[in-house]
Amino acid sequence: MADGGERRDGSADTSADASATPAQCNAPATDVVPAGAACVRAVEGSAVSDGAEPLTTGFVTVCGNACFAGEITAQGRFNVAVGEVLAVPVYSLLVHGRPAHASAYWPMPAPDSDGIVRVREALSVPRYTFTGATLPEGRVLATEVTATAGPVTLVFAAASTIELDFEDFELGALGRAVRVAEVTLDRAPPFAREGAVVGPVFALAPFALTSSSPVAVTVANRANLAPNSTVELVAMGKEIATDAPDAGRAVVVARATVSADGATIRTNAGQGLRALTWFGVRAAR
Repeated sequence: MADGGERRDGSADTSADASATPAQCNAPATDVVPAGAACVRAVEGSAVSDGAEPLTTGFVTVCGNACFAGEITAQGRFNVAVGEVLAVPVYSLLVHGRPAHASAYWPMPAPDSDGIVRVREALSVPRYTFTGATLPEGRVLATEVTATAGPVTLVFAAASTIELDFEDFELGALGRAVRVAEVTLDRAPPFAREGAVVGPVFALAPFALTSSSPVAVTVANRANLAPNSTVELVAMGKEIATDAPDAGRAVVVARATVSADGATIRTNAGQGLRALTWFGVRAAR
């Protein structure tokens, strides 16, 4: 672990000086400076829950080519010490709200002239309000699993290999429970606006679960899209350690069809979510 609260594995540093802002940035480890690189001394901001009340637990990670972490205070504030020259466009912030609250990504803003990234919009993560079936233990599903949580139904195909994120794995049965929060667009993370989502968005858990087979989705047609019309599912990207990071960005992941009565939207055969994050819908383009 480096000075100033950095942890390369993305876990929280709970030491007393974890939120201390470095006076300057360390020199880059290479002479090749990536595009968009800037000295980032720290990342600071606030996180809120339902009703704009401060989020009083959890932590925030800043991740890209490396990860840095800081705890959320009882007042809902965070200060993640960095002290490094970062390729800002490939970094994102992740608010870790589990188990009670959703987790979510935001693309990292550019630092101010003093090297501080000031996140001026409060990062809002809702409580999970709907709970469905608990996924069985083990990585390979012996049978098909259908889980309905409020307005969302997920179908996990038999023989799918699923991988839980470490945080949910550590929660045991609670971490395997399918949970959903429905969020209006004005409180949604930036991916919803970037992806031109219509109607509310839905935060899913187990957050960041991946599946070897597409997870079929049926969701209430809250956006009142036309019966029998083709729509797209737009998800919040979650990839950070890749050549094309998309964490916090809008990613079109599947096509779906509105039912004949206009009540629901169902992903087309063979399509669905490969990872559980957040999603919304829009008319097909």
